[in-house]
Amino acid sequence: IKFSPEGETVILGAILHCRKNSTYGQRGSAYPYLRLYVEDHGKGIDQESYEKIFEPFQQAAIQTERLYGGTGLGLSITKKLVNALGAKIMVKSEVGKYAKFIVDFPLESMMTENGEFISLDNT
Repeated sequence: IKFSPEGETVILGAILHCRKNSTYGQRGSAYPYLRLYVEDHGKGIDQESYEKIFEPFQQAAIQTERLYGGTGLGLSITKKLVNALGAKIMVKSEVGKYAKFIVDFPLESMMTENGEFISLDNT
């Protein structure tokens, strides 16, 4: 969001999906997951930098640090937290147009054996 020009649109979203044949759960089984995403319309990130930006003290380009500041720790910490929760983080981007960060949280641990969601309501 800090790379979006003032007055530009930033999109935040949450979608509940059901996916088959994934690395989560058993192959061939369907499982639900929650997808959260944030998309800003700014400078974007080149594909060669996708892995680098998740490393500590790294930014996509040296000009980024000079222009926007920061230590390069935000995405590194975010990835560690996301992974600790059993989720995955991904990035999609087009240079000069947008960057979209996507986090998928598997929800199968919140389901009963017959495929119903566990109620978190204690009332």
